[in-house]
Amino acid sequence: MQVHILVKVPGPITHNLVLKSCKPHWVGADLFLDIEISNEGNVYEKSQGLITIFNGNEEIFKQDIQMNSIYPETTGVYSFLVPKEIKDFGEFKAKATLGYAEKETEETFAFNIKSKDVKQSKLIELADEKKQPIESSTILLTRDNLILIGIGILMMFIITILTSIVIIKKKRSA
Repeated sequence: MQVHILVKVPGPITHNLVLKSCKPHWVGADLFLDIEISNEGNVYEKSQGLITIFNGNEEIFKQDIQMNSIYPETTGVYSFLVPKEIKDFGEFKAKATLGYAEKETEETFAFNIKSKDVKQSKLIELADEKKQPIESSTILLTRDNLILIGIGILMMFIITILTSIVIIKKKRSA
């Protein structure tokens, strides 16, 4: 049996939820996005809304937000798993909209996912697939990395040939 008690105290009731930040963080190979919501009012709040993630102007993901138990003068974090399809490095925007107490708040945040973090998560996924540990010194090379390495090797080969030609011409002319 539950008993709910509502206690009214003198003074005005202030509803004020503030979207403070949006930060990505990794747990192993999984990318999470944390939306920090602060209750700067003086009453308990429940809220619901929507988070939309953009890559440039392209909408790439939507997720419903449901927050319970945000007490006055506290901050809560809504954390959700980002789908693997959009786990890429670069600059992104997250637009969060929350409805509460017949009010609405909206904020857009920019966040960055680093290339090295994406590579690390792919390495962890690879280790999970093979069910084998991967050495800490292992380097994950993407297709773009291999192309750049190939161009570098080709340039070194060309420079070596040109240098050899110059040396041979100097010896012949001497």
